[in-house]
Amino acid sequence: MENNIKQILFESQLMDLNRNIKRKHCLNNTNIYLIYLFNLFQSMGILSTTYGTSINNNNIIWLGVSLNLIASLINIYEKTNNNLIKKLTVDIHSIKIGDYESESQMIDIEEEKK
Repeated sequence: MENNIKQILFESQLMDLNRNIKRKHCLNNTNIYLIYLFNLFQSMGILSTTYGTSINNNNIIWLGVSLNLIASLINIYEKTNNNLIKKLTVDIHSIKIGDYESESQMIDIEEEKK
């Protein structure tokens, strides 16, 4: 009976480890694109605001401000992903050293069964 319980717990930890590694990989890839988008929108916003100011065109200035706002929102999303990556890294490390508790506060998104 005890061996069955240990086997079930081991399999659960193994599934959690695989799921956490996949999530971390996905978040890392997403953050790469978010960083590029952030830099692109921020640069376009700064250039638009500067250009609008130089020709005294309020519409272009507000366009630049809006692009900077979008860049800021992208940056917030990236930082949120970084916090999730840190949590996943702690969980992966806990599984590695054998100090893992499967009751995580992270929200699980059920994968579709094929």
